[in-house]
Amino acid sequence: VVQDNGDVLVHFGFVTKIAAKERESRAFVASVGEDGVVNAWSLKADGYFKPVLELRCEGSCHETGFSAVAISKRERLVSGGVDGCVQVWSLRTGRFVAMIARHSATVTALATDELRPRAGGTHCMLSVVVSGCTDGSLYVSDMDTLEFVRYFEGHTEEVTAICVLPRQRRVVSASFDGFATIWNIDTDDRV
Repeated sequence: VVQDNGDVLVHFGFVTKIAAKERESRAFVASVGEDGVVNAWSLKADGYFKPVLELRCEGSCHETGFSAVAISKRERLVSGGVDGCVQVWSLRTGRFVAMIARHSATVTALATDELRPRAGGTHCMLSVVVSGCTDGSLYVSDMDTLEFVRYFEGHTEEVTAICVLPRQRRVVSASFDGFATIWNIDTDDRV
């Protein structure tokens, strides 16, 4: 795609996953392509997208390919790989921030959000990344501490989509097994 101002937004081959996040006056969009590239753009005030990050399968970064992408409210891009890794990148600097997890299966879906504090519990927001895999498992990790929070199993096939319900502290997942499942982040239970 070529914008009116001449900037090129391109993948060579199919675009397999996209993510977007808007916060106040800033908006970001990211895509994963079958070409092994993750592209991220910010939406400028003039309505055009400005490239801010391009990741390729080189070095230690998902050498076998990208498979999922999400954008956090804190302007971080989260990438999932065929290698099972979940990595965090700064959309402001374009630099690698941290590896959150390494799963035994390909990461096929990602979601991020800020969870509301538990009633009667801590007053801190919890910034989470939820990753779903080809083996049907889901993992919840704390994006700030990089610690594992929860593991959900119950899908019998690949997880295809995830969303977070921050006020209810729930995760909703969809799978090729034909089920959409709601999970309670605090108790490991299906709802």
